[in-house]
Amino acid sequence: MLNTTQLTEKQREVIQIFQKNIEVPDLREFCANNNLDFNFVKGFIGTTLLDNYLKVEDISKNIFVLSSKGRKIDGYIQGFPLASQLNDKNPLDVMQLQKEFGQSNYSIHFGSLKKEKAVEVRTEGDDNSQKLYILDRNIIKQFIKRQEVFAEVLIGKEVSATEELEWLIHQKLVEKKSVDNYSISVNSEIQKLVVQRLITTVTSDLLISGQWNEVEFKPYNIHDDVPDIKYGLSCILTQCFQLVREIFLDMGFDEMSGQIVDSSFWNFDALFTAQDHPAREIQDTFYLSKPQFLALPDNRDLVRDVKAAHESGHGSIWTEEEASRAILRTHTTASTARNLYRLGGQDLKYFSIDKVFRNESVDRTHLAEFYH
Repeated sequence: MLNTTQLTEKQREVIQIFQKNIEVPDLREFCANNNLDFNFVKGFIGTTLLDNYLKVEDISKNIFVLSSKGRKIDGYIQGFPLASQLNDKNPLDVMQLQKEFGQSNYSIHFGSLKKEKAVEVRTEGDDNSQKLYILDRNIIKQFIKRQEVFAEVLIGKEVSATEELEWLIHQKLVEKKSVDNYSISVNSEIQKLVVQRLITTVTSDLLISGQWNEVEFKPYNIHDDVPDIKYGLSCILTQCFQLVREIFLDMGFDEMSGQIVDSSFWNFDALFTAQDHPAREIQDTFYLSKPQFLALPDNRDLVRDVKAAHESGHGSIWTEEEASRAILRTHTTASTARNLYRLGGQDLKYFSIDKVFRNESVDRTHLAEFYH
């Protein structure tokens, strides 16, 4: 016999409700009436725990619902509003129809009917007015029937397979959806199960009030199998960085680091990137608004040397304002430039592993940030 003390509180609640029923012809309706979660009950009866107490029969069925395309249209299939008018009158004045529907909507509905050769426009009379004539009244009636089926699907009514339904499916306005459901016969053996409320947590209130001596606690089973715990692992990217770091350190290099927010001076100008170079455009670089500018180096000789190198080498005007603009660094070579200046020609070996940023489109294979 099933040991109900090892069940969860929700599972015991389901058993208690089944004990009050002999037949459950529709599990979805049963769950709705008893405020139960269908997926939870489905999972519970799908285990072997209740095999001796319930006989479950699969009564799943397919229903038809509006597709995403069908939900976007305004309750009417294309062609129906015009077809419904033509069904009563023939011919109709085209200009009047365009005023009534609007030029765009009229063209859509007319195009749908014309595509199936249901209508045509004729020019007639002394005023050369255009009239809309029916070529095939059966097709007009089909559009009306299609709308009737569409309206039934729209309100959630069950529909049978018809030519009109197949047309709606072909137009991707309606789609088939499988709905799980079950009917259940309850065995009388379930009445023998003793189900009572069990306390699963010892609280301070239970201890202070003395109620712990009056309630039934859920047994603690230390012999139950439990899943193995998968302990956390370091990020694969971090592992890669550490491997590269160890290689360089073993070769006698020292690690250097720089700042993420830097000035254009160190990121571009100190590396002889012209101030009108495409790489400095906003499409490629993240420029900051707070702060918008950063101070240039205190060494004015360095600033003058960079200015002179740009104006003589690139032949363009170099401005301190452009060099002062604050950015998210686009490469770690900015750190290299800073350290070369700081070390003043000393013979040393450095490496760096740092994050950089590029103003690029983000997709499943590209990010706006990566490591150098």
